[in-house]
Amino acid sequence: MHRQQLGLSFLITLALAVFASAQANVRITPGERSNKIAEYRQTAANYCRLDYDGARILADGWARIQPLTTWRENPDYKRIAVVTRYQILPDMVSEHGRNVFNVQYDISGEYDFNGGYFPDPMRIVVQIEVGEPADQVRVVGTSESRPFVGRPRFQQWLQAKLNAETDPAAKATLQASLQRLLAQPKNPPTD
Repeated sequence: MHRQQLGLSFLITLALAVFASAQANVRITPGERSNKIAEYRQTAANYCRLDYDGARILADGWARIQPLTTWRENPDYKRIAVVTRYQILPDMVSEHGRNVFNVQYDISGEYDFNGGYFPDPMRIVVQIEVGEPADQVRVVGTSESRPFVGRPRFQQWLQAKLNAETDPAAKATLQASLQRLLAQPKNPPTD
């Protein structure tokens, strides 16, 4: 009988150890998930910050933003959104293996490569998808291919293009664009 009690005690102890170990793993998982979400959010934030700073429109900028993405080349675009403010909204949507952050942009206008800059204040939400291809956290897609550039950086870029342009018609378009930008309030209403 003593042997049965010893065997039963051993089995109970073993069962408790297995249960405790399983519970410890359950407690760790939310923290690990929290850390992963924080890493995804940081990657999305770094991408948005570099885009806002003009990394996609500056000659040397792609080298800074490309390591945050899965893209081999800067996606094609024909327009640039000129941004006064942006914020990454609090909740990440995670479904079907996709992790998507919504980013709200306050836009003062757009620069079209064919027509120049035109004020068009609006507020839009863009989805930034973050994933882990090859076990590295990267931006794998966005709902918009155009750059979202901060107004100060855009103004510098536009002035540099104007200074370098020699074609009279193109120079006139750039000059008119700069005038429209400067005539617009720096923080136009978006609602």
